[in-house]
Amino acid sequence: SSTSCRPFLNRGWSGDSSLPDLLSICRGLRAPDGVYAVLGNHEFMWSDRECARHFESSGIRLMRNELTHLARGNERVALIGMDNLFNQSMKSIERQLAEIRNRPDCILLQHTPDMAPMIDAEFRGLMLSGHTHGGQIILPLVGQAATASRFGLRYSAGLYPVGKGVMYVTRGVGAVGVPFRIGCPPEVTILELSAETQATG
Repeated sequence: SSTSCRPFLNRGWSGDSSLPDLLSICRGLRAPDGVYAVLGNHEFMWSDRECARHFESSGIRLMRNELTHLARGNERVALIGMDNLFNQSMKSIERQLAEIRNRPDCILLQHTPDMAPMIDAEFRGLMLSGHTHGGQIILPLVGQAATASRFGLRYSAGLYPVGKGVMYVTRGVGAVGVPFRIGCPPEVTILELSAETQATG
């Protein structure tokens, strides 16, 4: 999906909507290597037991500070799924950062892009985030006022360098505070990953 934000009003998925309702929309998702999710800040309003139950019934694998691998033939890539940065202890975060350092080519799922500056400089993988809603409200002539990130507009939406790798921040489909978007349409992103090739000779 294009990351341009054209001026128009669009309703987004409201923060008042329930987790079961959201997962009912995602229940039909299928992928050869499975469908994975991590918790964002709003999901922590639900109990651990409720979250686990709803995700299990949806067929989506909820990753909570854990590691798995995706395989293609004899090649494997690590997939690390973390709880939202601000909903866990520093000790837990340090354990996850150590996992990432040990697997610098991993795919990292982390709800907020605010973790990007904490990633080791040798990271060569892909970090996938959301949380900012792309700013949600972008007014003509005025522009974007703020995001939910503590870094302001630094990671509002799109592709950013992280170490030697990259981070993609999606605008997502949500809306918070007010149940609509202005000038920042919802986004469902499709990323195509390919193996890096090097010339020899």
